Amino acid sequence: MKMFSLHIKKIDFFGQDALGFSQKNEDGKELVSCKGATLSYIPDVRFAREEGVRISQGALSFFNGLAYEYKGKRITSESISLLSDALHENVKSVDEVKGDFSCFTIAKNEISLFSCKTNSKPVFYFSNKEHFICASNVIELSRILKENGIAITLDNDGAYSLLSFGYILGINTLVSEIKRLTPSTILTLSDIGVTTHEYYKFNTTANTQLKEADFIDQLDSTFSRAIDNEFSKDIGLGLSHMMTISGGMDSRMVMAYADKLGYTDLNAITFSQSNHSEHKIAKKVSEQYNANFIFHPLDGGDYLKNIDEPVRYNGGTCIYAGAGHTLSMLETLDFSDQGILHTGQLGDAVLGTYLAGPQREQPKLGRSLKAHPLSDKISNYVTEEFQSYENHELFKLYNKGFNEIFNGYRMIEQFTPFASAFMDEDFIKLALSIPPSMKFDRKLYYKWMNSAVPETTKVKITATNLPPKNLYLTPPFNLLPKFNSYLNLAKYALIPGHVVSMNPFKKWFAENESLNLFLNAYAMEHLIYLEGYNELRLDCENLLKGGFNDTFKVLTLLSSMKQLFN
Repeated sequence: MKMFSLHIKKIDFFGQDALGFSQKNEDGKELVSCKGATLSYIPDVRFAREEGVRISQGALSFFNGLAYEYKGKRITSESISLLSDALHENVKSVDEVKGDFSCFTIAKNEISLFSCKTNSKPVFYFSNKEHFICASNVIELSRILKENGIAITLDNDGAYSLLSFGYILGINTLVSEIKRLTPSTILTLSDIGVTTHEYYKFNTTANTQLKEADFIDQLDSTFSRAIDNEFSKDIGLGLSHMMTISGGMDSRMVMAYADKLGYTDLNAITFSQSNHSEHKIAKKVSEQYNANFIFHPLDGGDYLKNIDEPVRYNGGTCIYAGAGHTLSMLETLDFSDQGILHTGQLGDAVLGTYLAGPQREQPKLGRSLKAHPLSDKISNYVTEEFQSYENHELFKLYNKGFNEIFNGYRMIEQFTPFASAFMDEDFIKLALSIPPSMKFDRKLYYKWMNSAVPETTKVKITATNLPPKNLYLTPPFNLLPKFNSYLNLAKYALIPGHVVSMNPFKKWFAENESLNLFLNAYAMEHLIYLEGYNELRLDCENLLKGGFNDTFKVLTLLSSMKQLFN
């Protein structure tokens, strides 16, 4: 498993006159240690100049992930050298680093741990009087705790968050003693304890001075720069371009801009039920840009039988089924000469779909969560979490976005680094500054596509079965996308075999008896791991009688309990 961990035994580490580091490779794992400190990580030779360890003048830097810019200038190579020097000189300079990363520095009597602004490479940590342990994976961290005789307990709020939302809100995990480092945070460990500093927070202050055309120009230039940063990194490392492609708008925008900026030899991967519109549209878009199209069928849904592996990678922080399809495809590919996996992650989210309406609204639960059978079990926890965010859009960005949608990244990073130009921090800042009335229902998104890359609007999108043209933003034509969406849902309700999405769970459960039998058997076999949690077990048993989404949540919890506490 691609991961890292750092274990500090405080009594041994603090008070030394100098740190003497030693390094060795053991079974493909790099081990770096000094008195009282042990770092373990798995290197990727393709990105050896971008991430890993640097030791200089008795201090150590560890960088996990990719950086694209520092102080507004593109980092073309040797990221680790540049950033280690910068962070040792001034820890707050992390604010000037743009990318998908987590990192830390170890110097005499002080350790600084950093998360990036989107938390796309999350870090989890534990601290008591004797130990400080951090890791990129909750299950690995729990293993180290148990190995050192440290008891761990189930976090009730984390469990019920997973069973209701399908992911865990805020800083919680399924282990009470383990917390998630928040985005844009510097955690400092010294002999007096742990302190944290938030160095940045996204905000939604609307820029009312700019008109639609001005925003479109800025979206074009900001997105172009982000695409250039990602794809030029591949070129600099002598690696090929690989990207996800779907039937939606986000991934085709990545492909269109890569093509617009002159990047060629694109490899496009997609996965769905065979011959679903997701498959057909992704293929058509790939052909439009002369990309090498690679398709992985999900027919029958047998990938859902692989429960433990996705949970091992996401540490039980998110529903396993949400990224199991990604994992099933990645396992079939050869990444030896491939670079970053370029995605369109969170494009429509920051450009409109995380808004509750055309005006700013306070954080609130959606209708499905209000009606969920466990809504009363999470009300206090959720209410407290709401208080950290000024509006609904920010709550969804930091929780559904960074905590749930990035679940797919946990699978991808086992094979190769990932990126999304929509998650470029300057692009997020710009998107959040657009007045809600302009971007609600993706209105400005459509106009940007039609203005900057009009060829992207020649092909339909899956959500509406219509091309994303400006025509469908104005009456009476704006009724057609909604009509098509409702028609699709009506067919889904009336026809068991209707394929409503790339993952037609209803069809699979109706037609694939072996899938039903496997998941039921897994649940019955693993309910034993809730022994001693009578109320939680009863709630899980009731959820298993409901729909497949709740079943997936329960299975995720059961697998997590086995891997965390067994």
